[in-house]
Amino acid sequence: MISIDNSKKYLKITWNDASLFSPSKKYINVSIMETVGYLEIENNEFIIVSNPITVNKTSQKKHPDTNPTFYLIPKGMIVNIETL
Repeated sequence: MISIDNSKKYLKITWNDASLFSPSKKYINVSIMETVGYLEIENNEFIIVSNPITVNKTSQKKHPDTNPTFYLIPKGMIVNIETL
């Protein structure tokens, strides 16, 4: 069982996911993702969120299908951060 430190900030992070480029498709499509969870670590390069729930905003599908313990999001991919 995972214990949660309720003194940590609970965040909603909107970010652009990396996408694969296929020369045959002739375009690049970036997925908009939304992750909610507790702030574990933040530095100049990334944010680590514990107990994250991530959803693809276009398809509304959870990503990944399982529940990871942590999610690392590079700061260069982040569009918006809200404290909930």
